[in-house]
Amino acid sequence: MDEDGDVGEGRIAPEQVDRRDAQVELFADAREELGAHEGVDAELVEPAVRVELSGVRAQDPGEQGGEDAGEGAQDLVRFCGAARLSPPPYAGALRGYASPVRQNNGEQPRTVRVVPVGGHKEITEFIRFPRFLYRGDPCWVPPLEWERRRFLDRRHNPFFQYGEVCLFLARRGTETVGRIAAVRNPRYAEFQGEPHGFFGLFECVDDVTTAQALFDAVAGWLSRSGGPDTMLGPVSFSTNDECGMLVSGFGSPPTVMMPYNPPYYPRLMAACGFTKAKDLWAWCLDITDPPRFLLEQADRALRENTVNVRQVNLRDLSREVPRIMDIYNAAWERNWGSVPVNGPEASYLAARLRPVLRPELALIGEVAGVPAAFLLVVPDVNEALMAARGRLSGCGLPLGLVRLLRAVRRIEGLRLLGLGALEEHRRLGLDAVLCAQAWRAARRMGYRRAEISWVLEDNIKVNRMAEMVGARRHKVYRIYGRPLVSRPPRTPGRW
Repeated sequence: MDEDGDVGEGRIAPEQVDRRDAQVELFADAREELGAHEGVDAELVEPAVRVELSGVRAQDPGEQGGEDAGEGAQDLVRFCGAARLSPPPYAGALRGYASPVRQNNGEQPRTVRVVPVGGHKEITEFIRFPRFLYRGDPCWVPPLEWERRRFLDRRHNPFFQYGEVCLFLARRGTETVGRIAAVRNPRYAEFQGEPHGFFGLFECVDDVTTAQALFDAVAGWLSRSGGPDTMLGPVSFSTNDECGMLVSGFGSPPTVMMPYNPPYYPRLMAACGFTKAKDLWAWCLDITDPPRFLLEQADRALRENTVNVRQVNLRDLSREVPRIMDIYNAAWERNWGSVPVNGPEASYLAARLRPVLRPELALIGEVAGVPAAFLLVVPDVNEALMAARGRLSGCGLPLGLVRLLRAVRRIEGLRLLGLGALEEHRRLGLDAVLCAQAWRAARRMGYRRAEISWVLEDNIKVNRMAEMVGARRHKVYRIYGRPLVSRPPRTPGRW
């Protein structure tokens, strides 16, 4: 070292050598675990590692139409108590204690400014703001930062090939107090026949003024050049991705690719003029023995029809993805808010899921050798992501990755992402065959529970099926709507 304590050019300090050796050793351990773990593709996860290393009025519960914020806070506090953890700050705020909004010692609140997100620094601030908001909340699952960056990157997310997004941050003085995304999706207008705009990625402190300022910024951006007459959300960025706001069932973490938010959000929505557009239900199912009637239906379908079920070939996803995409688009085309998935979007989603897909739980049903139905169940990776704490590396070491890989082996939950069949083949019992086979496989593999989500509240057939197999509705998510013009809004979406 020189006199200033710096390492001389071309020389490495001993502590740097130790740190480098530790990095090499941890990466080797990570690679070994990746290769040993079925269902995690080392070649797909490793690039991610490289990226990481380089004043409110009270609302009546009936008026909100969802779970009261106080009851949601109580659920959260009970969950924290069972886990022997301290509840997050906003849980206390909902019971009349400290607020997550910094106090000004009696001074008048500073003006809330909403600014569009520009460079890399503001993108980072946008991505990391939830860490401040959810600090201490054991139900919040920190997303991987590199994945969020790719999701917001026009070069990687195929939504930007046709859609527009504008990100906003809300600031009070130098403090960030909220964020939101304004979304314009021309494919929604094309297929639903309604020129609606959207908001998504909404996060906000418990303050109506801040929330209203964020929504006003979105409304202003959407209304330019004769824009839409209604704003729906949260949708990030389409109904084929994460959407909805949790209004009931705050006592447990969300499953993979499902949203989570504090219990006071529905109250903010009501205070800002939003009303219910559609509810999305999540069902929880204990994986025990499959019901007898389901097995009998599956056996009869295999006996009486020319149907069979096979696993998705994960080594040939370039051909399998279009087959599943065609069935998905045809099966969902009449659903509320549905927008067909295009080829790049389907490939993008498959790449995100590929590291955790298990062939035993990704099935295609065929009629006379032609794909006619599919079922996709994925391990609830959120259980492992909580261990990683949102980052694969820390202090230059892949500590998060090691924690993630160890936690992956202990995952006990699943999420049923999709189950659909072509209309002309829906009476052949393919759904029963797919469910029975996946159920047996899940139990054999040691999984203990599954979530069926999300299901439209008025999808009578699927909701009835969930009840028949013994599932219980344990969470409700809501998509809200608010008019952008003075005239009465039209019914959101196509029913």
